[in-house]
This record gives sequence, C-alpha cells and structure tokens, in this order.
Amino acid sequence: MNIDPRSGLSDQQVEQLREKLLQTRATVLGRHRRSDAATQDQPRGDAMDQAEVGYEQGLEADLSERDRQLLSAVDDALARMDEGRYGLSVLSGDPIGFDRLRVQPWAGHTQEEQELLEEQASGGEPRSQL
Repeated sequence: MNIDPRSGLSDQQVEQLREKLLQTRATVLGRHRRSDAATQDQPRGDAMDQAEVGYEQGLEADLSERDRQLLSAVDDALARMDEGRYGLSVLSGDPIGFDRLRVQPWAGHTQEEQELLEEQASGGEPRSQL
C-alpha cells in the first residue's frame, strides 16, 4: 500500500482502517438487500395497511439516501487509499489524523475543516477561512 507519508499513518493503521471501511460497506449493502426483500414481500391490505406501508417506504427512502451517501463516502475513501491520498484532507492536503479516522474512516476533511463546512452549510457565519 502506497500512502503519502504526510498522513502520519502507519501501514498497520491503514490496513485497520481499510477493514473498517470494508465492514461498513458490507453492512450498508446488507441492510439495503434486506430492505429490498422485505418490500417485495409486503402483502396488499386495506387502506390503513397501505397507508402504513407508504409511510414505511417513505421512511425507508430517507434511510436509503443516508446509506447512499455513506456508501459513496466509503467508496471515495477506498479510492483515496488505492491512490495513496488517504489520510490527507481533500481540501487542504493536511493530515486528518488517526484518531478522527478511527471514528470515521471515510472522513475526507480535518475536524476543523468539517466544523467550518457544517457551519457554512447551516447558514452560520464562518469563524475563519480555509
């Protein structure tokens, strides 16, 4: 594995994080497969039953969107790993840090950058520029 030394990550740490990414990916895909199977097996019922199924499907669509976003982030992290850019911010190139990656191995930003991005997304005034 060819990881940029600026990341500060050891080969062992990267392998540990790769395993977490692959486990997360398998979990998300497994959840999606179970959801699809359950939806196909839904019996047709009266109007109340159909309304409940509609509500559950809407809730499932929201969860599926979160799963799609997570799966995309995991796949991006695995691609960065393969390209040797894992562990570095996609914005600044600064090291993300093992402690942050251990909690969120798909992270593409430092903690400070992530907080700033979230603040900007919520309409708050940025405290500083990246």
